[in-house]
Amino acid sequence: MFGDKPQELPHRVAFILVPDFTLMPFTSAIEPMRLANRLSGEKLYSWSVHADK
Repeated sequence: MFGDKPQELPHRVAFILVPDFTLMPFTSAIEPMRLANRLSGEKLYSWSVHADK
């Protein structure tokens, strides 16, 4: 349920960037996770970024 702490931490998220992606939605997705990590003092979320070369 929303607000429940994941069983395994950190919760991992992968972002796949496509050609001509827009930075604003990407930033809007990462910023809440970064802030949650900072405010909690724990690594609740980790993310990786992938793109085609």
